[in-house]
Amino acid sequence: MDLPEPRDFRQWIKRVLTVLDLTGYRWSREAGVPPNLVSKLLSGEQTDLRLSAACALVRIAQKTARDQGIALPPLERHRLPSDLGRWSRP
Repeated sequence: MDLPEPRDFRQWIKRVLTVLDLTGYRWSREAGVPPNLVSKLLSGEQTDLRLSAACALVRIAQKTARDQGIALPPLERHRLPSDLGRWSRP
């Protein structure tokens, strides 16, 4: 499975804001996440977010880019090792 590191996702958000000429507030609102989520991520006040919030932001970015005929910047992803082990109850 390939997932971005939090710092890479934060950098991608910065690039998307510029490319799509969005504000963090508008993007957050359209994605249905707390209205200050993007600004908190960019300021470093919040360093992590839920997968559901990340997916919502990506979906809105993809839709907006498609509507504007703009290509989104690539999002660097890292391959997770397949031998992470199995979850077990203590």
